Parts: sequence; C-alpha cells; structure tokens
Amino acid sequence: MPDFGYWSWPLDVVGEYTQVRTEIRALEEGLRFEDKKPLVVWRGSTKTNILREYLVNGTIGKSWSDIQAIEWLNMTTMLPGHDELSISMPDHCAYQFVVHTEGN
Repeated sequence: MPDFGYWSWPLDVVGEYTQVRTEIRALEEGLRFEDKKPLVVWRGSTKTNILREYLVNGTIGKSWSDIQAIEWLNMTTMLPGHDELSISMPDHCAYQFVVHTEGN
C-alpha cells in the first residue's frame, strides 16, 4: 500500500481507511508483479515540494512514466480537468513502481 499522508487531508478524497485496505487486498490478491503496469506512477501537488516539480518536468513524454501533477482550486475543489487525472489509492497498486517524493 502506498505510504502517503492522505488521511490527514481536510476533505475526504481517499475514503475510509479500512475500506481502502480491503480494496487494496482485493486488487493485490492473485496479481503478480509482472502483471502490473510496467510504469512508475505519482499523483500530487507540486506546490508543497520542489522535488515534485522536478519529478513532473523530468518525466514528461517518458514511455515508462505515469506522472501527473494535480492542482487544487481551493481546499475542496481541484482545478477543472484535474479530477480526471487523479487515481484512487488502490489503483496505485496496479503499477509496478510508486514514487513517494518525500522518501518513505
């Protein structure tokens, strides 16, 4: 399961912890590493860490990358078109590689 701090956000975009873990377990059951998408994935805002901006800019157009910045209009609404870029926590587990820019 990706190690992110989504559960500290002031809005519910991730879901209840137990439900997310159940969805991840169901997705992972019987799914071999080789069957996952052979891509590196990341979603998030670049405003909180310059490393995130470097990540987004350095992976543009790379065939091995599914890196997308998600930008927010305010605390409860993404910029138009950005909600389509977001992926659920369980969907992160469908990828072979998950980036965590802050390092856990």
